[in-house]
Amino acid sequence: MYKAARGLRASLFRLRNGKDMAMEYLLARVFKHSPVRNAVSPERLASLKLPAVQKFDDFAMSSSELRVEYRNIQGSSYRGSSHRATASAIANLGQVTCGNDVQFIFSGDQAFKQMWREIGNAKRRVCIETYILEPDRVGKRTLSMLEQAGRRGLHIDLLYDGVGSIDFPPKQFLGLRSTGAAVSSFNPLFSKWPWERRHDTYFFRNHRKVMIIDECVAFCGGMNMSNEWITPFLGGTGSFRDTHARIEGPAVKKLLEVFESSLRESRFQRPRSKKPEKSSISYGDMKQSVVQVMQSNSVRGLREVQTAITTVVDNAKHTCYITSPYFLPPRKLRKLIEAVARRGVDVRLLTCGESDIRAVRWASQHIYRLFLQKGIRIYEMYGHVLHAKSISVDSEICAIGSFNWDFHSDVNLEVKMLLPDPELASQIHKQFLDDLLVAQEVTNERIDGWGWFSKIRAMCTYHIITSPWNLLL
Repeated sequence: MYKAARGLRASLFRLRNGKDMAMEYLLARVFKHSPVRNAVSPERLASLKLPAVQKFDDFAMSSSELRVEYRNIQGSSYRGSSHRATASAIANLGQVTCGNDVQFIFSGDQAFKQMWREIGNAKRRVCIETYILEPDRVGKRTLSMLEQAGRRGLHIDLLYDGVGSIDFPPKQFLGLRSTGAAVSSFNPLFSKWPWERRHDTYFFRNHRKVMIIDECVAFCGGMNMSNEWITPFLGGTGSFRDTHARIEGPAVKKLLEVFESSLRESRFQRPRSKKPEKSSISYGDMKQSVVQVMQSNSVRGLREVQTAITTVVDNAKHTCYITSPYFLPPRKLRKLIEAVARRGVDVRLLTCGESDIRAVRWASQHIYRLFLQKGIRIYEMYGHVLHAKSISVDSEICAIGSFNWDFHSDVNLEVKMLLPDPELASQIHKQFLDDLLVAQEVTNERIDGWGWFSKIRAMCTYHIITSPWNLLL
């Protein structure tokens, strides 16, 4: 008994201000019902802010049993055993929530069926933020459902990008506005409404895709409001392959904060200067999904997404699988994945073989050989237009959202969800491997087989596209 007490007391020196999360979890389990409850001050114990833990009526664990328990906690698969240091570093960015229910959606049909059903069942508020809103079946049905919800007395907020949704006629919003809904265009080319804000540069776009229902359910990922994301069974083309997620839990509130920050950027309101709180929650504290909502905003100097991606990728130990339809990484990200590959990590990139923006694909091909020389394997998807943006590291940490590995995303409003959950990361890992079945690997021999015209076209488009960003960034 007292050996165990002394052992736990000695372990306090290893806490290092809360970085040894496994030991904190164990201490929290035994403090209230053990002889070591006075080993730390009540203030220190309260500062751990851990979730409710199992309470023991009697404390009768030997020191050897405690060591076994400690090893079990450290080695538990759901706690990301080899990435605790990475998780702790990223947690300092804030916006960490525990106890979420996350469901990945790899089918546009499934995603829109769920989103439309949630809009139909909404009771209080619906918030939608999208880059592309097309005047097609998906766009019109979504608008119709929002109008119906508005007539039921719900508070409706719709925010679309002024360039990405330029094809949507403004007059089609009149019915929705008549219900009292707030409809805003982000950084429009021409501002018709006096409350809409135009920024100094048209390069600054809102690339986020977020839907929030009653502050209870949220959707986030890469899917826009367009027919290209649904199959002919629902009246679309089904040409895009994308990844989305449905979230329930505390992370919904964080996504709502991201949405409201976008609204402040789109209107003449003074942005809040509040910094995100640093979370004291450990990634290893909960069996339910931990979600960290990251955002970026170049105008405000907010680079949470870039910092999180850099930290996660830099700490990869075995595998790093990147899915990005538009792959023109800034120099810092390019050097990062090259350095990771040199350490022997299996780095693979999946990008577009058939792209909706051909010039970006041509520009990407100009730098393929640089990555192949570093041992990075590159694949191009065919059969569908790739639009998913995801990362899977060691099948333990994954991330999805709107952020691409290109210069545009470095400037735009972006959002990404970091999920240090091996079960969810394994799903992204598996989907990556499934996507490779309809992809072709890029090799040096294949590049050598490209004609001189293709090579000159790739070089010219690369310099044309990246030169303005090199000056801006």
